[in-house]
Order: sequence, then C-alpha cells, then structure tokens
Amino acid sequence: MMFKMLLIAGLAALAAPLSAQQNTQCYTSVGVTNCTTTGQPYGANRATIDPNAFQRGYNQSRGAVDSVTESFRQAERDRAQRQLDMAMIRQAEQAQAQSNRPATDQIEAHALGIRAGQMIAAGDCAGAQKLALDAGNFEVANGVKAYCAK
Repeated sequence: MMFKMLLIAGLAALAAPLSAQQNTQCYTSVGVTNCTTTGQPYGANRATIDPNAFQRGYNQSRGAVDSVTESFRQAERDRAQRQLDMAMIRQAEQAQAQSNRPATDQIEAHALGIRAGQMIAAGDCAGAQKLALDAGNFEVANGVKAYCAK
C-alpha cells in the first residue's frame, strides 16, 4: 500500500510540470510581429511547442528570396522590352526618313531641271550642262547635251 502511495505521489510530482501552461501574446507594430511567451519554455509540456516552426521559417525565407529574385527577373524583362521598343522606334524612323528621301531627291531634280532650262533659254548650254554635272544629275546633264546638240 505504501508503495502505491509513493508511486501516486511520484506521478503527481511528474504531472505537475506536464500541466504547466505556456502563454504567448503577440502584437504587430509597423509590419513586424513580436511575441512574448511566459511559462516554462522547455518543460515537460513539449506538445505546445510548434514542431513545424523551423519549416515555416524556412518557407518564409525562401518565399522572400524568391520574391526578390522574381523582382530582378521582371526588371530584366522590362529592360529588354524597352530596348526592343526603342529599336523598333529607330527602325520606323529610319524607314520614314528613307521613304521621304525619294520625294526630296525628286524635288531637287525638278528644281535643277528648271534652273538648267532657264540657262539654256539664256543661251548658256555649257553652263547648264556643268550645273547638272556638278549636282551629280547625269540624267539632266545628258538631256541638256542632247537638247543643245540639235
């Protein structure tokens, strides 16, 4: 009987730490959560300690790193897209400039033809031909030569 009483008293002494409770109070300030735990941190009541705390911390850290990495990748994609857009704009501007060039050349050739015609009318065939050759317009120069040869 004494043995049973000692056994019950021993079990009661062991059960006291098991029944001890931990209290955790958390508060959030400026986006940071702080928690305070009271009671026995590493007592016999280990069932209240979160066994997945390390895994959750790892997952949160990995998520933060992945977020930063994705931000850098997105910035690189945005930069590449801007470069592509600028290249397309430059190409369009060059195409526009080239399409306007024949019209400019045609206007200049017409003005040269009018000036050469005025010189021919004044009797200066050699001057008209020299004017066309100096301008690099062989078509007008040949036309002046053919007209003046008549």
